[in-house]
Amino acid sequence: MNAHEVIDRAGVQGRVGRREGTRGRSRRRGGFTLLEAALALVILGVGVLALIESQAMFFAHNRYSTSAATGMYLCTELRERMRRLPRHDPVTGLYFEGTGQSATLQGWGPETSETSFLYYNDLDDYDGATFGAGATFAGPIDSAGLAISEVMPDGTIMENAEGEPVSMQGWSQRVRVEKVLPFDTSTAVASNATQSSPPVAVDQFPLRVTITAFYQGPLDAAPREMARLVFIQP
Repeated sequence: MNAHEVIDRAGVQGRVGRREGTRGRSRRRGGFTLLEAALALVILGVGVLALIESQAMFFAHNRYSTSAATGMYLCTELRERMRRLPRHDPVTGLYFEGTGQSATLQGWGPETSETSFLYYNDLDDYDGATFGAGATFAGPIDSAGLAISEVMPDGTIMENAEGEPVSMQGWSQRVRVEKVLPFDTSTAVASNATQSSPPVAVDQFPLRVTITAFYQGPLDAAPREMARLVFIQP
C-alpha cells in the first residue's frame, strides 16, 4: 500500500466518523429532557392559573355591577315615591308644644294614625323607615308602594307554597331624613333646631333625604351597601 492509498483511506474513515458523530448528536437532540418537560409544564400551569384567576375576577366584577345597578334601581323607585311629598305633615306641621325648656317637638315622624307607610303623607314620616329583608315593612317597594317580586333566571316570578309572589330576596331599602342648613346642605342639624340669624323657623329648614339599598347574600354575615341616593327638598 502506497502513501496515497493510506491518505485516501484515512480521509474516508474521518468523513465516515464525522457523519456518524453528527447522526448521534442529531439523535440526542431529537427529544426533550426531563428538565425541559418539567419547565414547560410549569409555564403552562402558570398560564392556566392566570386565566382562571382573570375569569373569576371578571365574574366577580360582573356580579358587583349587576348588584350596584339593582341597588340604584331600588333607590330610584323609593325616591320617586317620596319626591313630591311636602317636608312636614300638611295638616299638623312641625311645631313645639309648650314653652321654654319644657317645649317638645311635635310632628316629626309618622303620626299615630299612620300605622303603615301607605299612609305617609310627608317626608319626615319616612325617617328611619326600612323596607325588605329584616326591615320594618315588607319590600323592597317600588314607586307605587308595591313589593318588588323576585324574578327567576328564566324570567318567571318566584312564588311561595301558596302561589303568592315572593319579594326580592336579600334586598332592603333604608331611609334617613335630616334637616340641613338653608345655605349649607352638607351640614345636618337636629330635628328641633331653629335659627335666629337669619331667622329660620323649626319647620322651614330644607330636608336631606338619603336612600340606601342593601343586599345580604346567603353567605354574607351582614347586609352590604350596594347603592346610595341623596336628594334635597328645599
